[in-house]
Amino acid sequence: MNVGNREGKPIQMNIKSLLKPTPRRIALAIVLVVYLVSFWLPVFDNRSASHNHMSIKPRDLVMGIDALLLSFLFFVFPAWIASPLFWAAMVLFAFRKDILAAVFASIAVVAGISYLLLLRDASIVHEQRYLYGYYVWLCDMAAMAGIAIVSHLVANGKHLKRRRRQLAD
Repeated sequence: MNVGNREGKPIQMNIKSLLKPTPRRIALAIVLVVYLVSFWLPVFDNRSASHNHMSIKPRDLVMGIDALLLSFLFFVFPAWIASPLFWAAMVLFAFRKDILAAVFASIAVVAGISYLLLLRDASIVHEQRYLYGYYVWLCDMAAMAGIAIVSHLVANGKHLKRRRRQLAD
């Protein structure tokens, strides 16, 4: 497949090079898998709540996917924006925009932390504590920010070494 670069010269691409596992692709795949797994983990427990509790699942465990869908139905908290920001961070990271990816992922973490404000209201989260699904989701976004920063530092370090060698020659 031919794709043009900025100078208009064709660049040869093949499927093998697109599927080659690189550290960036492996890191992105791990982050994506952990993110998806967090949707099948419990976020909070409403099993001991009364039958007329105001939660999405009044007498059951609320899973991550339920919490995600609920956040898109009610844009009340700033936390609903955490997942779209995280998705944008993953796309930016895939396109080697490490600084922007780190910024988007960091803002997603801050937005995700704002879910802690829900704990003040026992009508939504009965036991007023989150379970491990929330923390896996939140830590995965923080990991994306950290990976993007490290990737930028590594790429910048390689660039500086190359530049020093050129100056020395």
